Amino acid sequence: MKEDYAPAPRSFFGASKLAQTQVDQAAAAEWNLSVVVARPFNVIGPGLPPHYFAASFAQWLVKAKAPGATGDAPVVNADATRDFVDVRDVAEALLRLLTGAVPDAGTMALYNIATGRETPVREVAERLCELAGGFKAVDAEAGRSRSGITRSCGDASRLREAVGWTPRINWERSVADLWQALVAPARAAMES
Repeated sequence: MKEDYAPAPRSFFGASKLAQTQVDQAAAAEWNLSVVVARPFNVIGPGLPPHYFAASFAQWLVKAKAPGATGDAPVVNADATRDFVDVRDVAEALLRLLTGAVPDAGTMALYNIATGRETPVREVAERLCELAGGFKAVDAEAGRSRSGITRSCGDASRLREAVGWTPRINWERSVADLWQALVAPARAAMES
């Protein structure tokens, strides 16, 4: 999906994102502002809040593993795909946009922050299960998602052309770093 893709929200969440962009565009025009809108795709990595799939699933695994449990780990919407972009790459993109992509006064510029790669949610769950040890990701029923979409993939070529940004951290490393950030405090507490 490119920035000029015609939006067609299927959920309240998507509609709210579109409304935010429209407000930004109106503010730029009304008050002669230079407005940059960043559209990060599916952020992943250490420090991720639990309302995101990877963090929620990882926390479930940590809790299940604590008493020594193993076995099946159900994954809702396992066939859905997402364009996972590391939080550190997102931060770098935002800094570059703030310093190098200021649009003319009275206009708004929209940039996707994405990798351009679709990854099934199942693959992220499988990797987390490997890191936890003793668990197997299994498909659960389809469930409701915040966005109401089953596929998500962004084109960040406009961002690359504007400020030279490209993602550096793949989703596999993001997931490993997320896992380490969750288990390190527990490990440290056990060692002290």
